[in-house]
Amino acid sequence: MLNKTITIFTLLITLVLQSLAQCEVGKIGFAPGESMTYEVNYHWGMIWANAGSATFSVEADTYAGQPVYHLIGLGCSHKNWDWFYKVRDRFDAWVDVDQLKPQRYIRNTREGSNYTHNDSYFYYNSKKIHTYNYGNTKLNKSDTLPLTTCVFDVMTMIYYARTLDFTKAKIGDSVPYNMYLDGKTYKDLNIKYLGKEKIMTTLGEINCVKFSPKLIPGTIFKAGSGMIVWATDDALRLPVRIETPIVIGEVLIKIAKFKKGVK
Repeated sequence: MLNKTITIFTLLITLVLQSLAQCEVGKIGFAPGESMTYEVNYHWGMIWANAGSATFSVEADTYAGQPVYHLIGLGCSHKNWDWFYKVRDRFDAWVDVDQLKPQRYIRNTREGSNYTHNDSYFYYNSKKIHTYNYGNTKLNKSDTLPLTTCVFDVMTMIYYARTLDFTKAKIGDSVPYNMYLDGKTYKDLNIKYLGKEKIMTTLGEINCVKFSPKLIPGTIFKAGSGMIVWATDDALRLPVRIETPIVIGEVLIKIAKFKKGVK
């Protein structure tokens, strides 16, 4: 299960941070130069394993001649676990700097002897997503999907959600959302707001907002909304802790380091 805990890290973070408003970008608190580093732990029975780490960062870039944010997510198993299952994953997304609309999304994952590549392009004039997939565990193929309103790739959703305002949310409120993930668009998902809580983290004691998302069918997660996420209750909206049961055991993800970007 080590490979599962690492490779779904981006999905875990993505599912945590939904607001009770949709498709409305608020104040963007992050900036180029920002980085977030996380410790990924796996728990099964009497076993607690510090299995790997993940880092998310923001860079300034250009795409099709326009300024964009280049969002980068990296996940890897620790070297002392490589003998068991070596993981080296990378996720890239390019988004416009005003509305955070995804322009291109790439997933490259290598897990043991298996690898997967997904490269997706978002075309707003024709309202299409063109996606190209290959790997050693499935047939190579390309596909075209409709680009509907409020669809974000998993990397873009992390940063989009960080701009939203939670001040009007009430405990128990939920909202639907759509997500693009590896050649498919998922609809009818929702997340429930659970209130606020102060927790202790590596960065100190932090006031947080708390959520429980309904998880994507067909993944290794248990059905329902067992995942709980804590994110800072401020303009940055940093995810600092995630707990979720999976098919076997559970995953705990904790923030380890944070570097603020410069606008």
